[in-house]
Amino acid sequence: MEVFGSSAGTLPANSVLMGKLPVFLKTQVLLWVMLAQGQLGWAQLESSYEEFRRGELTLTQEFRANLGEFQFVFVGGFGNELAYGYFKDNVETLRAMGVADVHVVFPSSTNSATDNIPLLKEKIVQLYAEGNGKPIILIGHSKGGLESVGLALANPELIRRRIIARVIAVQAPLAGCHLGDLSDRLILIGKAMGEKLRFLDGLRSLRTSEIRDLIEDRVAQMRPADRNLVSSALLYVVSRQEIRKTSRLWSAGSLFMRFVHRAENDGLVATHDMWIRGVGRVMGELVADHTELLIKASRFTRTIGLTSSGELQPRSFTSALAIETLADIESQESGSRLSQGISEQRQIDKEAADLRRQRPRWSLPWTQPAARSQTSISCRKSLRSRQ
Repeated sequence: MEVFGSSAGTLPANSVLMGKLPVFLKTQVLLWVMLAQGQLGWAQLESSYEEFRRGELTLTQEFRANLGEFQFVFVGGFGNELAYGYFKDNVETLRAMGVADVHVVFPSSTNSATDNIPLLKEKIVQLYAEGNGKPIILIGHSKGGLESVGLALANPELIRRRIIARVIAVQAPLAGCHLGDLSDRLILIGKAMGEKLRFLDGLRSLRTSEIRDLIEDRVAQMRPADRNLVSSALLYVVSRQEIRKTSRLWSAGSLFMRFVHRAENDGLVATHDMWIRGVGRVMGELVADHTELLIKASRFTRTIGLTSSGELQPRSFTSALAIETLADIESQESGSRLSQGISEQRQIDKEAADLRRQRPRWSLPWTQPAARSQTSISCRKSLRSRQ
């Protein structure tokens, strides 16, 4: 099965046609193709996000109660140890919406994604047990999104047992990372600096070849039933941002990917690398750089170039994400109930048809084999008695 290359009905990012398209059209064409295939069949995140930013949406008590039936777990990306205000606004927003169980997991940036996945699984199982069996909505950002998706692909039983209700990969490098490919050039620097570059293994796991081995191999080894199960629970949030509006920390990466690789991006990951072709669904494409949706904007973060001036973006994004995720869960559950009802009705109809086929026809006695034999015997007996 081809996940990243050209498969039937998909347009690969490196095809001849895509290479000739302008930068601003490349990602749009991919999204249009996914919409036609049904992989983008549900994408209301953008409109909800904008309505929250304008203050046009309010939450009902019923929605807050339904949202409180889940746990939310955020998984940080590479360099989370140094990211000031990471997930702070997102956690506060969910708690204000009535979610009591909100957790943050920061995997080690010095580990590769492959090494962090088993540790993430242990943490998720622990949180599920401590949360009185509430299903978990797992939200992974960047490298944390890669690890969250890898966890779902390697452990579909977590979804089958409803330990995990949804896995949402936000701006995750799932089909490659052009900036991660530059990590090979840091090997000599790392050897010279020794322990000062302990993060090198974690950074090298973001190379395109490493990511494709991790994701593509897992997808190829899955049974069709497991693949469909994970696909039903896997959602992606992709983004892009103009160079002039990108935070200073990501401006060089934005220039590099736009002019060298001709790809729209968020400053760190190319937009068309933020989802797996044929697995899961894209919730929406937002206009944001790599950190401003999940890091609280402050004077300090703006001074060091970590965020732009989008103060409302993390809160608006979290509110929109919660609404659309819950809507997706309820839509799928109602569809499952409808399918179950149809299956049950079909079974009832089948049993009724079987009974009709087994019911004997109304007929005269001599038209039935048993009756004819008994009649023949009786006739012979009467003839003998007369003789």
